[in-house]
Amino acid sequence: MPTPPLCLALSFALTAACGCAAADTMLYVEDPAARAVMPRAEKAAPAAPRPVVAQAAAAAPLEDDPAPLQNHDKPAEARAVIYKAALQVQTDDVDAARTALVDQVERWGGHLQTASGTALTVRVPRARFHQAVRLIKRQGELLDERIEAQDVTKNITELQLRIDNAKAARTRLLALLERDAPLPEILHLENELRRITGEIEAFELAQVRLEKSAALSTISVRYQGPTPPPPPPPPEPEKPFVIKKRSPFRFVRELRPDRLLHDAVDVMLLDSPIGPVLDLPEGFFLVGRDLFLLQALSADDARVQVKDVRVKGGDLSFWADAVEEELVHNLGHTVVGRREVVREDGVPGRELHVTTRDDAPLHYAVTVYRDDTLLGPMLRVVEVVARPRAEKRIVDIRQALAGPQPPRAANEEPPSSSSSARLVSSPQR
Repeated sequence: MPTPPLCLALSFALTAACGCAAADTMLYVEDPAARAVMPRAEKAAPAAPRPVVAQAAAAAPLEDDPAPLQNHDKPAEARAVIYKAALQVQTDDVDAARTALVDQVERWGGHLQTASGTALTVRVPRARFHQAVRLIKRQGELLDERIEAQDVTKNITELQLRIDNAKAARTRLLALLERDAPLPEILHLENELRRITGEIEAFELAQVRLEKSAALSTISVRYQGPTPPPPPPPPEPEKPFVIKKRSPFRFVRELRPDRLLHDAVDVMLLDSPIGPVLDLPEGFFLVGRDLFLLQALSADDARVQVKDVRVKGGDLSFWADAVEEELVHNLGHTVVGRREVVREDGVPGRELHVTTRDDAPLHYAVTVYRDDTLLGPMLRVVEVVARPRAEKRIVDIRQALAGPQPPRAANEEPPSSSSSARLVSSPQR
């Protein structure tokens, strides 16, 4: 157990460190040994007088009584303020703005802290903080701004008071260690000395951090390039085609290229000696023929149908217009071309070439001939339908309908694949 005099001396040192007793308090003890020891301690450590601020703080709490600090009496330039700013600026040239800011900050004695993409953080001397903010605002259009100011003058002063008190306590402990004392008491004093030294280092580190934060302000900037033009509005979805009306003529309503191509055909066992005649081009074979109908197809699924229809009247223009009205206006197919044609036997006709409005468009050509026969007015309707890869089959049928051509001279240009010597052009309707 430590002797009473030494315990009282240790208590005196610690009490002085916590600010709970005056530095020059005189302790009186009844033990003669104590009266012999204490004067030596006072002679051994008369030391320099304690600072006035430290003496005042030793007798009052740091947080509850701000009177000894008198921080608010300091002029503005002497106060320690931590400034922080966050800005967002839109500029025409982001790279140029970033480079200009960093160069200016370095000339002021600051530095670049972080940079990522179009954002960066710089540290500038506190005296240049507001000037740096104004510089950034002039670089473009200010989109957002946040500024924070934290006065840490009181914090730094309080830390200095704690450092001074802890150092005073450490000085007293060192003086006690110079005395002769039992080993347990010496070990106890050394432990207290290590603890107080650790507190001093922690206080000093916190104080340095606050002073550095106050000396260099932090500014974070996010640059944004010029606003891109708005994207064009999405195209309006195509309205589904609605068939609102159909032709009053039955054979016209039956002109359906999709049905002609996709419906199965029955091979006719009998070939009527009378009925439609067509000199089929190479690649087609005759499926069958009866009195009013002829059907043929190719290996690549192009199909031909020739149908004779008796009518009671109407000229060629009437019936050709009825066919076009049904295919284009009623069913919504797209016109590729139209022309006047003449059959080999001199009968006039009109051809209409369309593409269907399906997801997989088909090529479809229908030719209407009008002739006066012994049975009365007669229409011959020639339909040819093919997929895009077999479009040439329509050209072959056209040439077959035109019949054999007269021999050409050596220097004569061959006829176009889409016309013949018996076809005459017709202006667009």
